[in-house]
Amino acid sequence: MALNIWNSVKNVIFNRKLTCNICGRENFNGEYFCDDCKKSVVKNDGYICDHCGAPLNYPSAYCDVCRDRNLSFKFMRSAYIYTGGIKRVIKSLKYGGKRYLADILADEVYNLYLKTGYNADIAVFVPMVKAREKKRGYNQSRELARAFRSLSGVPLADNAIIKKEGVISQVGLTRNARLNNLRDSFKVVDKAIFKDKKVIIIDDVATTGSTAETLSAAIIRAGAREAVVFTAVVTARKGVNDTTDK
Repeated sequence: MALNIWNSVKNVIFNRKLTCNICGRENFNGEYFCDDCKKSVVKNDGYICDHCGAPLNYPSAYCDVCRDRNLSFKFMRSAYIYTGGIKRVIKSLKYGGKRYLADILADEVYNLYLKTGYNADIAVFVPMVKAREKKRGYNQSRELARAFRSLSGVPLADNAIIKKEGVISQVGLTRNARLNNLRDSFKVVDKAIFKDKKVIIIDDVATTGSTAETLSAAIIRAGAREAVVFTAVVTARKGVNDTTDK
């Protein structure tokens, strides 16, 4: 209760519902996005793959990719589709220094988490290579995970996993190239914290599933009972998913 009250107070203090967080114009509808920009915001609440959560154009249990692969995570879900105004929000969060946008995105991720009925024991985020995080000034996935923790009360393992140096950006890589690039890229430095735990992985964008798969596999090897993945957005790309570049 106290956490939810604090989040409401933050929204008032920082005027997050008095201006549209997409176009920046004055906004008096009591929501994060103005009426015009809301039209371009697409939630991922249509047909989806039961496993990776990719948006589908037809009712089906699995997308074409998940039908032919075994994944380490139990399931993945994404709140929005990476298009329209939400695409602008993500870019502002990642490259525009607007860290507060993580709080806004976390609201919908938390709502999605509640809808699934899943009960996680511990939360983690997708780490960045230290040099890359230092250059950006923060890790947007950590910001999103911290906001999610404030809403859900799920403990966050802030420094339990690191991303090894030498991993190049995932931008523009095919799924196979991403998997090869990420192979053994995550190191669990505190294995005891995951022993027999149900783990929720929080990230900003899902594209092909390689980051989620690689990190989930590392967490399972560390002794976790299972892992699920929740992201703010998913790219609509032939029913395939993956957390994007860090």
